[in-house]
Amino acid sequence: MKKLKLFSILTVMAFCLVGLAACGGGFDPAALLKGNLDVIYLGTCDDSHLEAVGLTKEEAQQYYEDGIEVEAEYFADYCSCDYDSLTDTTKQRIIDMYKQIYSHSKYEVGEVTKNGETYLVSLTIYPIDIMAKFNDEDYDAFYAAMEERANAGEFADMSDADFDDLWVNGVIDTLEARLDTIGYLDAETISVQIAKDTDGYYTITQNDFDRIDTMMIQY
Repeated sequence: MKKLKLFSILTVMAFCLVGLAACGGGFDPAALLKGNLDVIYLGTCDDSHLEAVGLTKEEAQQYYEDGIEVEAEYFADYCSCDYDSLTDTTKQRIIDMYKQIYSHSKYEVGEVTKNGETYLVSLTIYPIDIMAKFNDEDYDAFYAAMEERANAGEFADMSDADFDDLWVNGVIDTLEARLDTIGYLDAETISVQIAKDTDGYYTITQNDFDRIDTMMIQY
């Protein structure tokens, strides 16, 4: 069931990296990093960050919503299901679940150093444990129960799309039971590069965004 993550929450948002940047005068790389992560994972932002990066609240909210939808699509792929074949109700359940999961996102911005024109910002991430616990503690029992139902012929007349929807909702039911007890795995600290692009804007590199996203939830 567990697959290599084919895309990250941020891949679809690559176009926004120039927008989520700040010009050199009075530039604070730590604030840029934290502000961007707050928008993407928590759906929050303060006026000073919006002004620094040239975003409206509506645009920031749209980045958050787009990112959640990409994560929902990954979740369907993680479940070996086609996202587009799921019902609108199931898609909304996934989106609502991920909003709750990502509200627990935890990270700390630390020391800033500079190497030439590139800033290096220490970032400590506390990986959310809900998917790791599902894999380690819930999946075998979930699979066994579904297999027993299949062997009893319960799904014999069900279309592939209907079965996918049933399967995904079963996984969601199991995960929702863990939402109130979400915890964290061991913290990991990385160095995030913030460098000028060809237009002279400081941006967080896509490679580092991808690293951050992979660490935020441990699948």
